[in-house]
Amino acid sequence: MDVGVNTPNPVPFPEGFTRAPHKTRFTGDYDDTTPPLSTADEVLNSALKTSALRAYRSRLADGVRFHRQNQMPIVGVQPATKWLASQRSVSSADSKFSEVARSGDLGYTWGTYSIAPRTITARGRGEPQTLNVEAGFYVRVWVRERNGQWKVALDVLQ
Repeated sequence: MDVGVNTPNPVPFPEGFTRAPHKTRFTGDYDDTTPPLSTADEVLNSALKTSALRAYRSRLADGVRFHRQNQMPIVGVQPATKWLASQRSVSSADSKFSEVARSGDLGYTWGTYSIAPRTITARGRGEPQTLNVEAGFYVRVWVRERNGQWKVALDVLQ
């Protein structure tokens, strides 16, 4: 599920079916007392306004995938953490929808986001350059761990 994100090269995948890692899968009962996915999404969106790295760090599932326009997918917790450290904070993010499987261990959310412009200067090279406002939609696939916490398995901006 890449929601039409372009990549500079074809994205490689292993042959056959490869199961996503999920060592601490939620196997409890899903009922009205289980924390809702919509809340997890809203909390993440709020935290993204200060720091992408801090917002995601404790919310990354093993094998997490980030899909961004004109980039190869960022796959795995360590590469994602390194990449997130270089990302700008969002200026707004609004959850629009969430849905959870009957089993309670898988769900998805989508909404809108924007990232404000900022000015950067390449070290010792030329004039400052302003990065434009970026705005669009996001989709996230979440997995619930045994302890009931939701973790991001896939994050796509379009």
